Amino acid sequence: MALIVTPGATDADSYATLAAADAYHTARGNATWTVTDAVKESALRRATSWLDGTYGARLAGLAVNGRSQTLGWPRLDALDFYGNEV
Repeated sequence: MALIVTPGATDADSYATLAAADAYHTARGNATWTVTDAVKESALRRATSWLDGTYGARLAGLAVNGRSQTLGWPRLDALDFYGNEV
């Protein structure tokens, strides 16, 4: 099942595309990232869940699409430590 990475979508399940993850691991010479696409997609979904579960309560601002948004990001009115918009 293909990843859904549309920012703010009600059915998004990953922050990164498979192509972006492949490029990331290739650039770093990660030889263990040679499994099937289905296994890679599962890993990206787990990583996204971990990020939201670990840092979701700390996210600044409001979810773009409110409660209908499945992922913690993107956000409205999010500011960084220095008060700059993210």
